[in-house]
Amino acid sequence: MKRIIKCKNVIFFLCSVFCVFNINYASNIIGADKINTEKKGPGFEIAKEKKIISSNHNLENPFLILVNSSNPIDVNFVPPLKEVRGGLMMHESVARIVNKMIKDAKKEDINLVVLSAYRSAERQAQLFEGKVKANVEKGMDLLTATVEAAKINPLPGTSEHQTGLCMDIVDKSNLKLDYENENTLGYKWLLEHCAEYGFILRYPKDKTEITGIIYEPWHFRYVGVDIAKTIMENKLTLEEYIDIVSKAKK
Repeated sequence: MKRIIKCKNVIFFLCSVFCVFNINYASNIIGADKINTEKKGPGFEIAKEKKIISSNHNLENPFLILVNSSNPIDVNFVPPLKEVRGGLMMHESVARIVNKMIKDAKKEDINLVVLSAYRSAERQAQLFEGKVKANVEKGMDLLTATVEAAKINPLPGTSEHQTGLCMDIVDKSNLKLDYENENTLGYKWLLEHCAEYGFILRYPKDKTEITGIIYEPWHFRYVGVDIAKTIMENKLTLEEYIDIVSKAKK
């Protein structure tokens, strides 16, 4: 596996894998990036091989930035950050809101814990590469291992964790990112109240074909109160909401 990880040809192979599976990296990659990637793994180098620019950086509402395999952002992008809890960072405009939400939940005997928030592209690369390796060790071929890894730990530049606008948050009774979260009081409270604080369940059940990411009952994304209420009340994904708004403006 180490030989694969270090092989430059595999880097380009992985890029082509995503294109073949309609994950559309090639259509969103332009220009050249001269920043040194020494000691970075292949996941980071794939994203850095060309400079990635999101097609929606100039949205009127910056909290609506869409980051996914079809809308990557520059791997060098770092938002203004502020600590939430336990050393975890989020966008400075959102951190205070998260802390208030957690305090309000506590008043109702709901104990919420943020397990993950902002991630740098470097950290995302580590997670992506680790997942690919784990999948290969389970017996998957490299192509399948790569595609499946991206559904859980996206390639750097395609994870919205880099925006600082999302978090993985769970009930204290289940400090794991698994589907047992569905049965916790914390998850039920979040579903009912998250929009009041401007958050949405980012990757809903049965929406993987739209988001490209598996159902994640722990992943909540900030978009602003009014928009969050619209998305949650109509059971939309962020992709669907932006598509509807874009078409309405034409």
